[in-house]
Amino acid sequence: MSTTGEVIDYAKRHGGIITTREALTLGLPQSTLTRRVSDGIFVRIGRGLLALPGTSTRPDVMLRAAGRLLGAVVSHQSAARIHKMEPVPGTHVFPGLTVHQSTDLLPEHVMAVGGQRITTPPRTILDLAKVLGAKRLERVTDNALAAGLVD
Repeated sequence: MSTTGEVIDYAKRHGGIITTREALTLGLPQSTLTRRVSDGIFVRIGRGLLALPGTSTRPDVMLRAAGRLLGAVVSHQSAARIHKMEPVPGTHVFPGLTVHQSTDLLPEHVMAVGGQRITTPPRTILDLAKVLGAKRLERVTDNALAAGLVD
């Protein structure tokens, strides 16, 4: 059985954020976890999502947390921001998270950036084609070409 200290260390290694599922998998009993939240050792920042007090709630940290919580791949506008394919509107951040379900996402469409699974630049542009207007998509694609992200 894991101690609270081990769960805190795990959270520290993961940006100060831990999912409830991760804490339970590490062996911390639900009753102990509930007490640790009541005691202020962990702060509930979303359903199934905990943070150490003082952990940043910047959109990039929250996006990483949401990806871990859902076991998801970051895509669309969020992936474009990570790839620095400006200008992309920042419309969706956790907890107002938009979930896109793709049935054609292959392993070769996914890469890791800073330990976070995101769609590759070409796949990101393909996904953006579904949600951006033609002018904005053209600008994003031109910027990705100029940055050498796609060819």
